[in-house]
Amino acid sequence: GLPPTPQESLNFLGDESPDAFTRVVDRLLASPHFGERWGRHWLDVVRYTDYNSPFNPGGEEVDDVELFEAFRYRDWVVDSLNRGMPFDRFVIHQLAGDQLESPTGNEIYEDGLFGYKAAFEAFVTVDIPSESAKLERFKNLLPWLERNLPITDEYKNERGTDSPIRVVDEVYVGGDSKAGVQTLAFNLPNDERVREEKGSKKVLLRNVLRAKYDKVLVPIAQRTLVHDQVDAVSFGAYIDEVLHHELSHGLGPGKMTLDGRETEARLELKELYSTLEEAKADVMGIYNILALIEKGEMPVELRATLEPTYVAGLFRSARFGLHEAHGRGVVSQFNYLLEKGALEVDEEGRFRAISERFPGAIRELLAEMLMLQATGDYEGTKEFLDTYGVASPELVAAIDRLGDVPVDVRPIYPQADELSP
Repeated sequence: GLPPTPQESLNFLGDESPDAFTRVVDRLLASPHFGERWGRHWLDVVRYTDYNSPFNPGGEEVDDVELFEAFRYRDWVVDSLNRGMPFDRFVIHQLAGDQLESPTGNEIYEDGLFGYKAAFEAFVTVDIPSESAKLERFKNLLPWLERNLPITDEYKNERGTDSPIRVVDEVYVGGDSKAGVQTLAFNLPNDERVREEKGSKKVLLRNVLRAKYDKVLVPIAQRTLVHDQVDAVSFGAYIDEVLHHELSHGLGPGKMTLDGRETEARLELKELYSTLEEAKADVMGIYNILALIEKGEMPVELRATLEPTYVAGLFRSARFGLHEAHGRGVVSQFNYLLEKGALEVDEEGRFRAISERFPGAIRELLAEMLMLQATGDYEGTKEFLDTYGVASPELVAAIDRLGDVPVDVRPIYPQADELSP
């Protein structure tokens, strides 16, 4: 792509072999500078830049903002041209690369368009084997939990049971997990092929859970629950709910056949999938704990703390906003349970869980959510969220009372600071 040097020109003019021109072309095409030269034309078309000038309506001079990761796209364009990627494939990657099949199964919460793009993250943790061992038995209960779901068998899935459960302390995080809301736990991969064959790994971040419980959940309970249910909130129930939330991500509808084509609920529900999936995991977690209590696999005493802890947890998640993957689904749970009489609001605006109505309402709500996923019903999911996903005046008033309660915790990593150069 660069002009020839004087010596290269002399070499070519002095080469009288019949394939002289062909060999020059081959050499130039093999040069890494070829992609650099011709990549400039594509980068001009897409208006590539390493810096961005902030919008400045006042006219005063402002500094450009460096786009720190932009070079990765530039390098990909150059590499694609040097590798001879077919032009049609090249264009597909530009226009619809977020819809191409990905083997990673990474988190997708940051993609506000269709929920296809991955967000990358990293965790450095210390394993706590004694705590992990206490939870390992739940892995063997996953097939029973799937069979017990409140939908017909044709919509249930058989997935792998190689699903390790780990309790760890977080030492450091990077990428998507470091920005904004701090992760309590994670369940990966999201790739349905891997889940069907092997299962997925569940990791609970114990020190993050403890910090959020002490600094956020307990103060929320004190301000939003009726007085006689505040003391029922417990750390043990909180851990159980987070664990079964994560287990629930690996249960329920996954792959399906629609109009003769193989697909997944994730692909059919597009940008609504994360919202519904997070809400489903909340509700299914409670449904499964209630079922395991009845089955004798979890202590009966847990029932007294389960529902108040769950309601306080909903307030915690609702504060992140309606447009966060969890937020709008949380509001839907509030409104549905209020409609079914499983929640009541007293004259002080405090919320009470109605124990005798809770199991039935949770079962009905879960069945509705699962069928939206099982049928890949995008319009039905939109209607459900439009109906139930709008915060009621009672909910808004309760959240307004939480102004002095932290929305989230901000981790400090002393070990990382000590080890950094």
